[in-house]
Amino acid sequence: MSVEPSTVQSSEPTPAARWRDWLELCRLPNVFTAIADPLAGALVMGAGWRDTGKILVAMLASACFYTGGMALNDWHDYHRDRVERPQRPLPSGRITRWKALTAALSLLATGQLLASALGEATSGIGFLLLVAILLYDIVMKDIPIAPALMGLARALNLLLGMALIIAPTMPRAYPAVAMGLYVLGVTVFARRETTLSRRDHLLLGAGFTASGVLMLALLRIFFANEISSATGMIWVLALTAALGYTMTQAILTPTPVRIQRAVKTAILGIIIFDAALVAFGRGLPLSLLVVVLLVPAVWLGKRLYST
Repeated sequence: MSVEPSTVQSSEPTPAARWRDWLELCRLPNVFTAIADPLAGALVMGAGWRDTGKILVAMLASACFYTGGMALNDWHDYHRDRVERPQRPLPSGRITRWKALTAALSLLATGQLLASALGEATSGIGFLLLVAILLYDIVMKDIPIAPALMGLARALNLLLGMALIIAPTMPRAYPAVAMGLYVLGVTVFARRETTLSRRDHLLLGAGFTASGVLMLALLRIFFANEISSATGMIWVLALTAALGYTMTQAILTPTPVRIQRAVKTAILGIIIFDAALVAFGRGLPLSLLVVVLLVPAVWLGKRLYST
């Protein structure tokens, strides 16, 4: 007795589903927050159209570092995610651990190769970023200073772009420290996002994040242009309003849903942070080149994680 082909149900995932699994593993929407860092770093140091090629390579290197780090993170957290996040690509069996590890190491190596191709300074920064990613994902994630390592990684990601341009525009360390504090705070805030978090942990994370935003606001002292300073403050105020609302809600009612919403806002807020940095140094038009990265980040987030 034959069976009609139309009645046969295949459990094999479609190519589109396989791509979706990989994009989810690598947190594709958040990649745009990563590539915003070297873009902003280069622009605030005075980059122009002639530097477009170098900036694009740095952005691609940043994307490789970020996606490789995310894949490595899930490879390492496989057993924990089977309990806390069973829907993720690895614990759900949609991607094997071996494939995830291979992809992670390949992406990280590509990121380092691209950073090295840009020069000695970016090569060194890329190597430090690679070390920070490996230490965080594999060795130090569960110890108290782990969030500081994540903050360091983001600071180095910003410096990756700043190192492309040799110009005495402003001290490179100051914005990097501000970014590091901001991401340190977000990481502390997100440490127990899948469970009921303690308010003191959330307050500590919010405090570090606020310190980073305050340092960002004080960047206006490095620039004499009142117009660009006012533009930068517009982005700072927008970021402060978004963070203040979502983080306050999460602190008052520390449920996983509210904490995750605040963390998502803070991660996307990195793009606004970078836009403010550019606005302080170069004005509104160039800062819009950074802000526009919010569009694909938000759109892909809705498409990828919609139920």
